Amino acid sequence: MESIKAKIDSINLNIKIDEDLSIIRSKSKYELIEIYPKLCEIFKVLNIPFEKFKLRNNSVASRFKLNHEGIYLEFKTLPPRIGEESDYSKKLCQIQLKGQWLLENNYKIFLETFKKLPQATISKIEISFDFVEDHLFLKQTMDLFLHHREHISILEGDNRIFFHLNQTKEFGVSYSNISKEIKIYNKCEELKGNRKQNLFYQKNPEFIDKPHYRIEFGFARSAFIERNLNLINLFNKNTSEKDVIYIFLKIFFKNLSIAKKSKLKSIFKELKKGNYLIVD
Repeated sequence: MESIKAKIDSINLNIKIDEDLSIIRSKSKYELIEIYPKLCEIFKVLNIPFEKFKLRNNSVASRFKLNHEGIYLEFKTLPPRIGEESDYSKKLCQIQLKGQWLLENNYKIFLETFKKLPQATISKIEISFDFVEDHLFLKQTMDLFLHHREHISILEGDNRIFFHLNQTKEFGVSYSNISKEIKIYNKCEELKGNRKQNLFYQKNPEFIDKPHYRIEFGFARSAFIERNLNLINLFNKNTSEKDVIYIFLKIFFKNLSIAKKSKLKSIFKELKKGNYLIVD
């Protein structure tokens, strides 16, 4: 097998915002985003133009969604407790730094960005591994999950397996519970017509014109991530991307194994050994 390329592929962040909305009563004219100074700060850190912020009918009750250069942002009112009315000064800003953003910006830039965001918690993180394999890899992997499930360790809790097909061939498989997910799929097919295709091959020229696949490991839920990974501390201490991925995999593979001889088992073995290169 040729080199496996590894990268933190996406990160979801949550930021709670509590603002004084008295400006609405004290000023007759103001820019909409002035109501939320903390959101202004987030926009500055992420280089999102202020004019992108719009609320339907200029209502503080409205929800705001934005896709901007590899960043997905949602801004909404926190749900009230039972018996209480909605408080539109209490908001939740949800941010996803997607694969495109993390490809365009190196890990050092990510760390600098994360530290500037006010009191962000991490609700999801995905780590990707790309590699070249022959066309039988995905067929064999899907057969493993479909017909030889007894050879794959069971994730805690409610386990789900989904098979993903496109119009012409098998596309991938995902295996998950409430906090963990593994996705294995044809990266060549996923990149077709994708705006990040050129960027991906600029970063990974060894995959050009070769059949290549991706395995993604994901952790979800803030409490689970902090209890098991303590990611915020790792990022604040400038822990290297390779070390973060190593710690991530060590925890993930505690309860995951494949008994049946297969290409996937061989790849997992290489990942456990740390035999992968970090995407520059």
